[in-house]
Amino acid sequence: MPPISWRQRLLRQIFPRRGLQDCCYYHRQGFHAIADAVITTYRQVSRHNLEAEQADELVSQLLHDTRLTETEQTIARMLLDEVCGIQIWKPPGERSWTYANGRHRARALMDAGVRRIPVTSEDARRDR
Repeated sequence: MPPISWRQRLLRQIFPRRGLQDCCYYHRQGFHAIADAVITTYRQVSRHNLEAEQADELVSQLLHDTRLTETEQTIARMLLDEVCGIQIWKPPGERSWTYANGRHRARALMDAGVRRIPVTSEDARRDR
């Protein structure tokens, strides 16, 4: 995916696209509904301080209770997963952040005008 300019990002935030694009798998998804479910689920799971298996069960239950399709639930699980979610990192000596994983999902989210989504940092994961 080619990078999206700051101007394009700003325009998408001001004028979000609610319709779906048909160019690829990710752009065909309803990312506004997915993002709402991901943020709500992330907040609920974070409050409980659960072990990994218990957290996975809670994520599954919370996403099952949404109106998302199975495909959208799968994407939501990916976005919530620390390993395959959107990951950013700052290369040594660089001033700006870049994507370590999830660039295409991030682009589809930005193209839709989604304003918030949880991301993980490679630096934060290494510090654990």
